[in-house]
Amino acid sequence: MWSEPLTTTISAIPTDDENTAAYDALVYDGDLNPIATVRCECNTTARTGFFGEMRIIKPGGGPKQTHRALILLTRASLIHAATLGVQKVTTRTSRHTLAFTLRASAQHGIPIATNTPGEFHLVHGELAPIQTHLLEHSDAHGHLA
Repeated sequence: MWSEPLTTTISAIPTDDENTAAYDALVYDGDLNPIATVRCECNTTARTGFFGEMRIIKPGGGPKQTHRALILLTRASLIHAATLGVQKVTTRTSRHTLAFTLRASAQHGIPIATNTPGEFHLVHGELAPIQTHLLEHSDAHGHLA
């Protein structure tokens, strides 16, 4: 198990494009070891955010802690995207995390054509209702109702 409490930070990533803002959301355990991350990129002109693949980078968390870490990544990423003026968000999710993504976002997944049908889905929508849904159905500790 990871030590508690789990906390989040946002780190800006320099880009060469003045219309692109990139950042990493990170979750740390109670000993300040990074345990999970996601890279996000936003086109500030189009006001669109792209949520990358969430990764657990330090094994050892239990299933509930891992779930909480992913919720915390999502919450921090959406909150930061809103501060950048993002209005629409998009992510790709695997079939393994589709149920989690749909529950957290209250959106529908669209299958992406790949060599393995049903392997990946595109989930996208307006930022405001997705963020509102997640903030109403989760807490600052990463518990999803």
